[in-house]
Amino acid sequence: MTKRNKSCYFLDLRTDYGFKRVFGENKELLMDILNEFLHEVIGKRITDVVYLPTEQLGFTQKEKRIIFDLYCEDQSLNRIIIEMQRSGQDYYENRTLYYMGRSISKSVRRGDREYKMEMTISLHLLDYKNDWFKDNDDVLHIIRLTDEKNRIFSKKVAIVLVNLCIFADRKKAVGLSDKRRKWVYLLENMHRMTPEDEMKENDTIFKKLYEASRLSNLNEEEMREYKKSVLEYQDVQDAIKYASRRNFEEGEKRGEKRGEKRGEARGREAGLADAKRMMALEMLKRGIPLSLVSDITSLSEEEVRKLTGD
Repeated sequence: MTKRNKSCYFLDLRTDYGFKRVFGENKELLMDILNEFLHEVIGKRITDVVYLPTEQLGFTQKEKRIIFDLYCEDQSLNRIIIEMQRSGQDYYENRTLYYMGRSISKSVRRGDREYKMEMTISLHLLDYKNDWFKDNDDVLHIIRLTDEKNRIFSKKVAIVLVNLCIFADRKKAVGLSDKRRKWVYLLENMHRMTPEDEMKENDTIFKKLYEASRLSNLNEEEMREYKKSVLEYQDVQDAIKYASRRNFEEGEKRGEKRGEKRGEARGREAGLADAKRMMALEMLKRGIPLSLVSDITSLSEEEVRKLTGD
């Protein structure tokens, strides 16, 4: 059996492997978390879900392929995209709308002139400090399609953002009675929990979460995949911190120099572009997949390839 840190007993649910293994294989856990965070949007309990293919090809070869973390349909045929968002991205809003647009377009049947469709909801579990939560410690933020008087134009789309960064340390979770906040806490901190924490748990659904998240459930091959996912997650975080501390400062300095010749705004923009490229190179050096580097830096995959000389 592959050796592991003895102090770690449960999966890190923020990793790609941990998140998909637990919620992509356990409908009961997925439905419970969806009911906690989507009740205001859907207005009734989800009693069943069907997993849909996470890879969505374009209608033509030229259209961009997309891959959801999880994608499902409830008993009312509402389509739900679930994303564990591990870092901020440029054009994050555009990417969200593009992903939702692909889901919406595939929900309407050919020849349907009335455009009958159920809801498409994009649920984002945010493992970074998103601007929507910068002035408060709210758990939930719901974005709808409304006009300037806050009148809803359509109830068919909604974006739900969940703040996983509201807990600065583990002590704040002691005695949590609010189930929604407890879900947030465990999503962020399951990998820090201990068998003693599991023994103290009284809620049936969270007992099942502990059971589904046990590292001891993994065989040797699964453990290798999980460790790879953990390293990828850590490398992404380290690369972002490194770039924020070093590369962006250097990029802005370059931008200031260019600004003397090309104008301050254009110079700063060029400097930030340099910083993105430096961040991408740093991530590639750490072995982070090209597609993930492209998503995080907002550079196209072709631009990232050019950085390596391929």
